[in-house]
Amino acid sequence: MTAISFHRGGGETHRAGTRRAYEAALEQGADLIELDVRQTRDGVLICFHDETLRGTPVTALSHHEVTEADDQIMTYDELLRLAAGRTRCHIDLKEPGFELQAADLAI
Repeated sequence: MTAISFHRGGGETHRAGTRRAYEAALEQGADLIELDVRQTRDGVLICFHDETLRGTPVTALSHHEVTEADDQIMTYDELLRLAAGRTRCHIDLKEPGFELQAADLAI
């Protein structure tokens, strides 16, 4: 069986890993979307590939600070709800320490 996977939501038409990229991937019928998950300083799981945002480690930023810097970064929960019933997700946890929290939300 062949499946079409969109890496970080696909970056062909929108910046990879953003709300717009994930929405476009779903509109295009993605069989699978890959997402990178990191945890902010205040414990919020976000979908973001890079270790830093504008030169600051994501783990040192609050969720509020992340969304102030880039309003296209989705929380993990938001993306799971967006994808629910529409596609499958390949989840890449970028750091250790929140595996159970991520698994609980994905079920």
